[in-house]
Amino acid sequence: MNKSFCVTLCLLAGAPLTTAAGYDSHPHGTLSYTFGEVRLVAEDPDGRDDADGIRVGGSALFHPDFFVAGALSMLGSDGANGVDTDTAEIGLGYRHALNRQVDLLGVAGLIRVDIDFANGSNADDDDFGPSLTGGARAALTHAIEVGGYLNYAELFGDGDLTVRGEGLFHFTPNLAALAGIGLSDDNREATIGARWNFQPTR
Repeated sequence: MNKSFCVTLCLLAGAPLTTAAGYDSHPHGTLSYTFGEVRLVAEDPDGRDDADGIRVGGSALFHPDFFVAGALSMLGSDGANGVDTDTAEIGLGYRHALNRQVDLLGVAGLIRVDIDFANGSNADDDDFGPSLTGGARAALTHAIEVGGYLNYAELFGDGDLTVRGEGLFHFTPNLAALAGIGLSDDNREATIGARWNFQPTR
């Protein structure tokens, strides 16, 4: 993946984290939108070997209802048909609090994918395209949070619809453990990791 592109993504996604103080004390919600997280990822794609890797992401609230979000994933599979896939995402999101425990949200952004084939039998490929996500987050208790999302992304001339769900357990107002799944027509994904809320609201 282009190094300058990665650096730009990290700066755009991470810089607001230290300048958004005050906004996450939203008067109509208890869910933080200023956080950083890291996830271990396992994928089971159709037609290719299983892959695993890491995803680093974050979000920053810069207005009571608007936030920026970004993520960088690095996945790889071993063996004769090994494939390395780097994915970068960045987007602008909007949240609408139904009450203090439940938010609806939407994110419009761009996604870029770089694919490298280990055996050289296929040409390496890359593409970028639009990504649209809609869903909801809910604080079931003081410690337990769940989320459900529907994502549409268009890459390599084809659109892909993915359903994602996740759960978080908040050990403290700042630190949470998380786990998630993602299902689409040609891929299944499981993630586990941790999130740090820079501006907790709990």
